[in-house]
Amino acid sequence: MGTKTDKTFPFLERYRTEIGVRGGFKLATESIPEETRGKGGVYIIETTNRFNFPYPCGKSSVIYIGQSDDLMTRLKEHRQTLLKLKENTEYGMKPTQPWISSRYQYMRYKGARVYYYPCWGNQDPKEMEAEIIWRFYQYYRALPVGNAAKSYSRK
Repeated sequence: MGTKTDKTFPFLERYRTEIGVRGGFKLATESIPEETRGKGGVYIIETTNRFNFPYPCGKSSVIYIGQSDDLMTRLKEHRQTLLKLKENTEYGMKPTQPWISSRYQYMRYKGARVYYYPCWGNQDPKEMEAEIIWRFYQYYRALPVGNAAKSYSRK
């Protein structure tokens, strides 16, 4: 089992999952917990250097909120892109290269710590993500800096 944490996010004050939040590992340097292999869920990536982004209704260290049917595979993809950018800060800056999403630039310069909420029972990662992003939006009146405007849908 991954490390259970007491980490709380103010926008998730009343949000509960059966398993609870886990993680708190640094994306670039620490092992991705084995319990994420093949497991669906939602993850939250925040800065590691106590940097808070200004939002219309407060500040938050959250860079990105995402979901996957296989958390380990998706987090490895994030790690691979982040490490590629750390090794070559010009990666994605040439006209012949694809753009690198802003979220990776934030992770490179502000650090990246991951917390995750594994699905339990019949929970759907996409629905969990939509709910968590909606709660973030309600609290701060904006999406996380690394999320695209169409990265979730409300019912």
